[in-house]
Amino acid sequence: MTASFGPAWIEKGTISSVDLKNYTVDVVSEYTSKSLPQVQVMHPYFHTAGGEGIFFMPEVGAIVWVCHPSDDDPPFVLGFMGSFELEGAKKANLEDRAGEAKNETEELLDAFKKSISSAGSTTSSGSATKKSNAASARAGRPFLNPGDIMMQTRDRNFMILRRGGVIQIGATPTCQSIYIPVKNYLRQFAENIDWTTPAGLVTWTVKRAEDDAGGNAPCLYRMALRDKAQNDKADVQIQVGHVDSTTRYKIQIAPTGINVEDGSVSGIPVFEMDIDSTGNQTFDVKGKLEYSIKGGRDVSIVGTDKLNVVGKREVVVSGVYDESVVGVVTKKAAAITETYSGFRVVNALMHTLGPPPVEPVVLGAKLVLWLVNHVGLDQSGKKKEQISNLQNILSKKMVVPM
Repeated sequence: MTASFGPAWIEKGTISSVDLKNYTVDVVSEYTSKSLPQVQVMHPYFHTAGGEGIFFMPEVGAIVWVCHPSDDDPPFVLGFMGSFELEGAKKANLEDRAGEAKNETEELLDAFKKSISSAGSTTSSGSATKKSNAASARAGRPFLNPGDIMMQTRDRNFMILRRGGVIQIGATPTCQSIYIPVKNYLRQFAENIDWTTPAGLVTWTVKRAEDDAGGNAPCLYRMALRDKAQNDKADVQIQVGHVDSTTRYKIQIAPTGINVEDGSVSGIPVFEMDIDSTGNQTFDVKGKLEYSIKGGRDVSIVGTDKLNVVGKREVVVSGVYDESVVGVVTKKAAAITETYSGFRVVNALMHTLGPPPVEPVVLGAKLVLWLVNHVGLDQSGKKKEQISNLQNILSKKMVVPM
């Protein structure tokens, strides 16, 4: 077989059509207006075996250089370039004028040649600077520093590999991630964030001001966690921020009863805790609440302390129990049983037993003394024995002040 080689040549053109299925483009050459159908696009790297590589889908209106190989193979797009534009002028829509780019480009090139020949033009000094010529080939691209590498679409979503190791990836300036090699720092910017995994959901949301009757933009952080990845619903939900008009923090536990997407709870949570904007805290515990405190407990309450127990209440103190009350103590019970291993001392100006009190308590020692002095005990000849028997009526375990 004999190969035939001719001179390879390159011509400029504009993409007029894109074949999304077959990854080819139609090109209209700039100077001859000739149509070149089904032209492949060269990529930085591509392997035909499995489709791996770095590739892209061009858009209609892109200006390209088309290479016609020397071995008579089909032409291919060698690369892309921007058109010169007058600084400050509105660019023409090349997507609508794919076949008319020739005249416009010639006009812009003429304007560019005149601008660089004028006395006031700025020429290159050999350094990377932002020049101010009358014509520019920037074509809507952002300013970059030498060594920066960028990818972006017409919708301005982008990825920038910057010199110095910084990486920017974003959909908009407000929605982007920045990777900074100094201290391995990652910064993320967004209006709303949604992390969804088989384990559950984490969201940061901002309700836009135009959606709020008061013109505010309430913010909410919400995390919903499943007990098992195969469960449809979550078990635990934590909300922080504008939960509702007053609640600022809320935690709920409802086994397989929490909708991961919208946070709604089916059934009754077994545990719920709320904190509102004024600091009020509410617990709703369907199970047992147990505390184990090793370092002591110091509670200061300014206000009312109310305890309502439906069931048994037991307090066990292994040390000293000291209770001081400034005010009236009222206890109501069907029966009270108190057992003491030592002495019980009650100091009060008056002891009242029974409602209503009608009789004062007799002082036993005084009664015995009065009986000894006023009753003829010695007439029987057994005075000592009778006095001893009389003193046995006095309590050995209960005494009252004189």
